Amino acid sequence: MVTSDEPESALSFETKSLVESNSNEKKDEDAESIKHVSDIIGSWGKFQKWLFFYASIVYIVSPFTGSSLDYYMIKNDFWCQSGALLPAKSQANSCDVKSCNQWIHNTTRTTLIKEWDLVCDRFWIASLALSSYQFGYLISSFLIGIISDRYGRKVALIICTSSEIVCFFAGALSPSVEFFILTRFISGIGGYGRFVAVLLMLVESVGPKSRGKIVAAYEWVWHISKLTVIPIAYFVENFRHLYYGVACYQIFSLLVTIFKIPESIRWQVATGRVEAARRTLVQYVQLDSEEEKTVFSRKLDKLSQYLSKHNNTEEERSKTILDIWRVPRLLGYCLTLYAFWFVQTFFNYGLKYNALDLTGSYFINMAMMQQSSLFANAFVSWGVEKFNRRSILFTCMVIASISLFSSIPLAIDHIYLRNITLMIGTCVISISSMVNYIYTAELFPTTMRHLALGSCSVCGRIASIAAPFIIQLNRYTSIQVTLAGFASLGILGALMSLLLPETRGKEIPDTVQDMLEMTDKKITDKKHEEEVES
Repeated sequence: MVTSDEPESALSFETKSLVESNSNEKKDEDAESIKHVSDIIGSWGKFQKWLFFYASIVYIVSPFTGSSLDYYMIKNDFWCQSGALLPAKSQANSCDVKSCNQWIHNTTRTTLIKEWDLVCDRFWIASLALSSYQFGYLISSFLIGIISDRYGRKVALIICTSSEIVCFFAGALSPSVEFFILTRFISGIGGYGRFVAVLLMLVESVGPKSRGKIVAAYEWVWHISKLTVIPIAYFVENFRHLYYGVACYQIFSLLVTIFKIPESIRWQVATGRVEAARRTLVQYVQLDSEEEKTVFSRKLDKLSQYLSKHNNTEEERSKTILDIWRVPRLLGYCLTLYAFWFVQTFFNYGLKYNALDLTGSYFINMAMMQQSSLFANAFVSWGVEKFNRRSILFTCMVIASISLFSSIPLAIDHIYLRNITLMIGTCVISISSMVNYIYTAELFPTTMRHLALGSCSVCGRIASIAAPFIIQLNRYTSIQVTLAGFASLGILGALMSLLLPETRGKEIPDTVQDMLEMTDKKITDKKHEEEVES
């Protein structure tokens, strides 16, 4: 637990704003000036910086829990013990040998394909093993969403991390591929729930001008870690050993969550837990003088009064995503966003899994694609608050489609040119994915934000479940056909993004009514004019 004698007062925020606000008593006494938690703790101070530091410790393991298995699915030459050599690339669901008692694999790595002979008529199980994690994501979108919105982000985070620890130890000890798939499915529930819970903690802790930047910074942790996975997976040849390491790190991550990460203050206030929010702030914030404590307490009371006056907190706590669907305008936005999530996620995962069928080293191909993702994150860090969210989504989907159309004639014989076009596609789709998470978190109310984001993610998870089976489709058609399909979907996604409302520079809604006002162009234009005049 953070104490007042720690250096720089860990998880504290800048108290300068409290002193300044106290000198302007009239403004402080105006309840209308305190509408959101960021009006109390500031937009980006020591509180948020320390929260981001501890959140990064929790998040940095995500590429190891999610995508590390890809490196243990690489195909290799195999043959039956009878000696008939069967090139792996020509086998899908059938083999020249009708039956084989033992398969010999031409690799020293302990992959899932080698461990459980996932070749010929068992090859589809490899795709199922990849998809099982996404099935977990699908369940997590609702299950962990309900827990997070009802009992708190931290409670959901602790449950998710604990389940991952159990599943990764169990996965490392799996006696069969069926048991391994089960553990991977459950770990997918925890993995996605952990990601969204931490993301919402960060988004709900900062003001409008810092949301995009903090999510971009959050994604730097992902991309740096994902680059680290490549050499580690290359040198750790046994997937079981990697799983042991991940489980041990998650124990450390769980301790950080319990003792260092506070509950989302915005969630506590928005759900009527004002006293709990007060205790959280007192616990994690150092106020040096009685004057600061008085101002701080008065601001929190003002926020509570404002919420009580403008919202029926108990009524808001009972609302679900169904209340949003009952409003035709909001339902239209939701349906458009659901379709966009499906298209974008299918595009993203399809590119990744198609890399398994590309010529050249899978490790090198993924390293090149990951380099483009670093550039994407650099762009988001720089431009996320400079350009409208919709403009970024539209432009990225168009460029991604063009790059894929360009790669079709290069797919087989022109490796380097093909990789360059795919890197461009990976780059812009990564930008789109990051901005989409920011946009979705900004659009929905605090009281149901995790569940609402999860409902969008369901469509994405359906797409990610289907994406691994693209490998099967390539056997019946060609990689050029699948690339053309992805490119066409990108154009469709670009058109859908134009139907969504803009959220950049707006305070995130706490209630359904706030969401209605934020997405009403007339109201937002009027507020903008008032801000300009003031």
